[in-house]
Amino acid sequence: LLAMYDTPALAHELLAIATQAIRDVIRAQQRWAGDPSLILLNEALPVPGAGLILWDDYISVISPDLHREFCLPYNERLYREFGRGHLHTCGPYFAGYLDAALAHAGVRTVDIPSYLRGTSRMRADMLELRRRATARGVALAGGLDEWAVLNTGKPVPPDEAFVRQMAAGGLLWRAGGTREQGLEYLEWAKRAG
Repeated sequence: LLAMYDTPALAHELLAIATQAIRDVIRAQQRWAGDPSLILLNEALPVPGAGLILWDDYISVISPDLHREFCLPYNERLYREFGRGHLHTCGPYFAGYLDAALAHAGVRTVDIPSYLRGTSRMRADMLELRRRATARGVALAGGLDEWAVLNTGKPVPPDEAFVRQMAAGGLLWRAGGTREQGLEYLEWAKRAG
């Protein structure tokens, strides 16, 4: 991080080497498999054509300007080569995070949970996130139960009206849990429409 300020040319050199290494590993895996489609590039959306997932923790710790200068070009290079895909960070999202995430021409989905982690987001904040993401053609991925939103530590059923509002902009619901919890959610979703 300090190199971005002290020796920016060396920081770019390091990021270029790391980007080339990621590219080389993916291409080697695809050659080994004999069929590029056999190598999963996006665990968040594991279907053909889902593009590449990138984990970019710099988004949540540097300014959008620094991210635009030092990270975005390398992320975009990978997205151009391997397909528009998913962007994940372990967050939290600070005020400028969404701007940095949405600056990626290659991103199709962005995680919700990092936006929520360790923060007190209101329903209006979440709907603004959805509005801005939708305007850029980006879907949101994650869960919207109150445990995720409010960090209460206890699972609480999601609010139907809120989920409908969020889903209107494109929502890929993803959450952990048991098979039984998944079936319970599926029944809730069917009732909620």
